[in-house]
Amino acid sequence: MTKGGLAHVVRIFLFSGRHAHIDYRTGLGGHIVAISEVARLEMLTGLRTCLGTSVADTLIEHLPPGGWHDIARTSDIESLRRDLQDKLDWLRDDVKLIRIELREDMNNLREELRGEMTNLRVELCRDMNNLREELRSEMKNVRIELREDMNNLRIELHQDMTNLRIELKSDIKELSDRHDTTMKWVIGLVVTNCLGILGTLGTLVMVALR
Repeated sequence: MTKGGLAHVVRIFLFSGRHAHIDYRTGLGGHIVAISEVARLEMLTGLRTCLGTSVADTLIEHLPPGGWHDIARTSDIESLRRDLQDKLDWLRDDVKLIRIELREDMNNLREELRGEMTNLRVELCRDMNNLREELRSEMKNVRIELREDMNNLRIELHQDMTNLRIELKSDIKELSDRHDTTMKWVIGLVVTNCLGILGTLGTLVMVALR
């Protein structure tokens, strides 16, 4: 592009990724203008002088208003995409490893629980068998003790009944002896009274006959 017999080259580049600058060089020399409102206006004026109003306005319209640090290049996007892809791959691999570890832990836990449940079942069966044997032994001992107590009670009751029978026989005999003695005394008394009455009647009869 030429104007007034001078060649103009316009470059837009970044310094340290911080500030956007415009470097435009002419045959008379060149200088760098940092993008700001004042610098942007000065650059527009210079460009209009060198390139013309239409070209300068078009160029300014294509420049970012806040500087090139807000503009992402294709290489930046590609680098970001690669970084994101690497992170996603790393996360995917990490998730796979975590899934594998979780599966292994779950399998180990399942085996441990199965082993513990088996051991617990064996212990419970053994404890139940021991308890059954203890209960059987205790019931047998209780049965023996009950039989002994019943036999002792039967013997005691039989002895008490024997003693009671002997006591009753003795009391009945004593009562019978007392009754016989009383009856004999009553009979003797009645006979004596009867004889006295008969004697009195005989005496009275004899007196009456005289």
